[in-house]
Amino acid sequence: MFSLGLMVRGLFLVFATSLAVSVAASPVALRPGDPALDGKDYLLSDADFRAIVSAARACLQHKAPWCTARRVHVITATKVEVHLGPSDQYGEQGTLDVQRTKGSWKVVECAAPERIILD
Repeated sequence: MFSLGLMVRGLFLVFATSLAVSVAASPVALRPGDPALDGKDYLLSDADFRAIVSAARACLQHKAPWCTARRVHVITATKVEVHLGPSDQYGEQGTLDVQRTKGSWKVVECAAPERIILD
């Protein structure tokens, strides 16, 4: 009962939809050792992601060398949160706010993460 023309149009629609989904996917190619990426990740380029991770790691190297950048959560095209690890029984170690200002990514406040644990 289906005509060939209807099948061709259906296949074209499936192809066009899959192409649109792949174009809308994040342009960041995660590599081994990279933190996870979530939120509005489609707003970042690969170069932005690398600059964010570099800024976070430079801050952590001096202030909290026991922490690592575990996850990058994209809020806007100019603001992200870098969640710190490793996670333990109390959760994540904290976050760093990273923003793009004057064309470069900078940690807004590079303070050692603090947690008060009451047992």
